[in-house]
Amino acid sequence: MSQIVTFSFFRVSSKWEAFKKMGQSSSLIKDLPGASFGKMLGTGAGNGFSIFPNLSLYGLLLIWPDVQTAKRSLSDSAELRFWFENATSYGTLFMETCKVHGTWDGKQPFDVATLPKTDMPVAVLTRATIKKSHLFSFWKDVPSVSKSLNHSPEGLYSANGVGEWPLIQQATFSVWQNVSFVENYAYHGEKHRNMVAKTRKTGWYAEELFARFHILEVSGNWLPWQNIKNVTSL
Repeated sequence: MSQIVTFSFFRVSSKWEAFKKMGQSSSLIKDLPGASFGKMLGTGAGNGFSIFPNLSLYGLLLIWPDVQTAKRSLSDSAELRFWFENATSYGTLFMETCKVHGTWDGKQPFDVATLPKTDMPVAVLTRATIKKSHLFSFWKDVPSVSKSLNHSPEGLYSANGVGEWPLIQQATFSVWQNVSFVENYAYHGEKHRNMVAKTRKTGWYAEELFARFHILEVSGNWLPWQNIKNVTSL
């Protein structure tokens, strides 16, 4: 199997220690055996779509050359031990990329490993660097879209706002039953459709990336992902 992408959530009780560790994340990922790309991500308060941080919840995105390297490094790495041992709950998705466009820090790190399939659970990552001149107008419109996710659109397992830098570099990571539910929300959800149109009109972003992944395996005890169906053991 080709490139594997993992996304993990960690809920911690030691907030200050976790906050310090996040500040060291660039060196952690650099020293992680086998990882070609990685980002430690903070989250916002509430459902994550907020200017206020949630110091109890962190995300970790990593790209690996294959599933064996991913599993070995995630279980054996001293660099990651803090997050797994100090998490009151955590979960990891093992995924393969089926669609991507845009760049992240000027690069496109995801290899498309497979054609889109209609019957598999999917995760969607949208990430953007917001132009400083548009920060106010962007954050004025975000609450209306995030509230639409509070009502749990059909087929949605979870949706979280995450980011590298508060206010400026933001992302959304959502997990769905299959691609039909994603497209129904994207194309027929009024709030989301209006936000996309406004984005195109105003040019909020200096850089943006969209990626869709098939979910192959789920590990851990992260509650929103416990009912994901149609996954296999790699």
